[in-house]
Amino acid sequence: ECASKPCMTPSSAQEAGNKHANGDPQTILIKKGLLAVGAFFVVMFFMGGFTSHDNGSDANLIVNGVRQRVTKPPHGTQMGQSQIDNILKALGPDGNLLVWGLGNDSPFWHDCTKGRVVFFEDDIPQEKYGVLWYDVITKKYPFLEAYKLHYSTQTKDSFNTYIDASTDVLKADLDLSNQLPEDVQSVKWDVIIVDAPQGSWNTGPGRYQSIYTSYSLAQKHGSKYIFIDDYERKVERKFSLKVFGKEPVQVLSR
Repeated sequence: ECASKPCMTPSSAQEAGNKHANGDPQTILIKKGLLAVGAFFVVMFFMGGFTSHDNGSDANLIVNGVRQRVTKPPHGTQMGQSQIDNILKALGPDGNLLVWGLGNDSPFWHDCTKGRVVFFEDDIPQEKYGVLWYDVITKKYPFLEAYKLHYSTQTKDSFNTYIDASTDVLKADLDLSNQLPEDVQSVKWDVIIVDAPQGSWNTGPGRYQSIYTSYSLAQKHGSKYIFIDDYERKVERKFSLKVFGKEPVQVLSR
């Protein structure tokens, strides 16, 4: 995840499915080799995870009573420089950033803008250790603004339920806005990164709710850029096409 736990090695990019026409505002999706500019918001699809290994000691470095800003991702961040550059360019120096996922690279994202940065993480304990990843990361980096969310879907079982579902069903089942603080719901997020929850095993929640809620927030407040990671996977690819209504123009690989 953009932030967090170990990810699976990505497979090669696959062609997207057919276009889905709907009445939503224009969306621009990105596919390898081309970059387009659109009227509403840009959806950039990434191949591969953003996970970073544990190398976050510099994030808590205090000099003269002031925590020093993190200016580069930690060692082991599974994200190419071109992907980072695309996000930072879209965000600008003072944009607001919403990130689905927490991890050792979260301090970098926290410090990459003067705007507000918020992180979401699931409330599912790690099976082996019985601890919440949210608790691990927020204890390690207490300056992060992060919130726990509960997901109600499953990667495999929910696919057939939602891939052809009506707009009303998607909104009723997948919009997590009611779990968000009001002051998070009301912000115009200049960039949203969807890289959580993990969708690499069939019984995990998958990203139906994070993708749909990101789309809903973007529509509501005019957010312009949404970056969706792990586009080579079935849910991220096909469900994104359904929600955003167009096949990608480009996939940004690592």
